[in-house]
Amino acid sequence: MHSTAADGITVGIGLPGNNNAPGVRTENGTIVYPGAGNNADLAVQPTRSGVRALITLNNAGAPTEYRFDLGLPQGAEAERLADGSVLVFKDDEVLGMFAAPWAKDTNGATVPTSYRVEGHTLVQTISTTPGTAFPVVADPAWWDKTKEIAGGMVSDTWNSMKCGAALGAAFIPGAKAYKAIKAAGGVKKVLSILASVDTKKGALSALGSGGSTLFGVKAVKKACFDDLK
Repeated sequence: MHSTAADGITVGIGLPGNNNAPGVRTENGTIVYPGAGNNADLAVQPTRSGVRALITLNNAGAPTEYRFDLGLPQGAEAERLADGSVLVFKDDEVLGMFAAPWAKDTNGATVPTSYRVEGHTLVQTISTTPGTAFPVVADPAWWDKTKEIAGGMVSDTWNSMKCGAALGAAFIPGAKAYKAIKAAGGVKKVLSILASVDTKKGALSALGSGGSTLFGVKAVKKACFDDLK
């Protein structure tokens, strides 16, 4: 699957499992790949802000590691942030992001899951146990920065996605926040700092003098600071 931003930059996201598995499109646009993996099914669902892949582990015999090959533009990189999300960037431009992953068993209990990045491959590990109630559903969600800004979508809790959108929109030469973001090391660095703190005081301290400037930009304050303690 591919995500194309307004500026024409395309990020490809390869699906794990059997690439020859036939897909079935449902009425809501979701494409289901039954039997895409050993004892596992896969569904791909477009969202207003990107795309999500729902992995269903049908039983204890299903693999617990899933690999998504990333088709990144030349010079682009993927990096895991402290909150578990994965940022895709080129220089100081945020191309998009994978939200921190989640997984739940059939009883609604949380199943530990995490990402790691191996070159241009995103690897999701799902840590099931003998007590896990199957099936288990895991949800890697790709969020496209440009779509998020254009759609004006702001979620109710702090996360790297909405903060990255606000920082990306503010990182324009001449904008009030531009020098502060650049001095702090760019959008990626600011996101990394903010993902590692949970209080406004901690964020302002970690960002130094540029923190107060960013705090004074309404859109950045709302997206990156307001939900911190």
